[in-house]
Amino acid sequence: MKQLELNDRASVLIASNINAVMEMGGGPLHCGFSERDGRNLIAKMRRGKFQKGDAEALMQYFREAKQKDPKFYYSYKFDKENHLDVVFWADSTSQSWYHFFGDVVTFDATYIVNQYDLPVAPIIGVNHHGQTIKFGCAMMTHEDADTYEWIITNWLECMGGKVPLTIITDQSYAMKKAIAATLPETRHRHCIWHILDKLDNKIGNNKDAGKDLRKVIYESKTESEFEFKWELIVSRYSLQDNVWLTDMFDMRNMWVPVYLNKFFWAGMRSTQRSESINAFLDKYVNSKTTLRNFVRCFDLALARLRRRESDENYECIRGRSRLISQ
Repeated sequence: MKQLELNDRASVLIASNINAVMEMGGGPLHCGFSERDGRNLIAKMRRGKFQKGDAEALMQYFREAKQKDPKFYYSYKFDKENHLDVVFWADSTSQSWYHFFGDVVTFDATYIVNQYDLPVAPIIGVNHHGQTIKFGCAMMTHEDADTYEWIITNWLECMGGKVPLTIITDQSYAMKKAIAATLPETRHRHCIWHILDKLDNKIGNNKDAGKDLRKVIYESKTESEFEFKWELIVSRYSLQDNVWLTDMFDMRNMWVPVYLNKFFWAGMRSTQRSESINAFLDKYVNSKTTLRNFVRCFDLALARLRRRESDENYECIRGRSRLISQ
């Protein structure tokens, strides 16, 4: 259990943290605790680090924001021990953006830079200029299905019940379960970048096999072509017993482009727009940033996105279209 705490302090993702410690203990059947036990322990450690008054300072920030922006939405939940468990917020600009551009969203909870190592989950989209925009954000101590359901339910309430056509996330089982429960009509896609980032390592760093698989993934024109060529490559490189590849093939309709091109994705295949928000935040926050200051910095990022859209709108009105050809 001490190793879980050390890994969490180093900002290792909960799922990766638990898997690593289980492997050190001889596997899930021999390590002495379940995945749920590990998640509960990490959540308890995080909640226990809250300094007195910090959660109240965050609530005060939200109350002040609502006075300035009457449509500002925030919701939060405390646990049985009266510790802050999860919080969601979105200002009126985010709500307006979602009204116009909420057909496609990405939902990513891999960003962890704040005083309490809490995962941050921005809900991101793209506007008519191809710019990244934010539809709301959450912070949480638990990365489980119940927490994600709570976040999505409050987000939908904030947005007047409008449901996105499509959503892109990482391969979190908890997130997949929550989306199936709260957004049953929304087409769910896994981030292809995260999957292919693991490919070489999962197939033993066989560069030729990796190159051939990527070619099939991106260049297949039909589902039958993809399935035929995938099996051919797996056989050619003797990868039939590779469990990870088998799992990826079984869920191919959630990440391989040829199965998803019939749906509208606004040009997105991954959650990398969320990561661009994360990279911007890195300029303003660090591991000592309090909850209140973190949210304030996040809202500053939103203001910068708003200015970028205004600048682009101005250029579109005043400028002339740049033609590619004569």
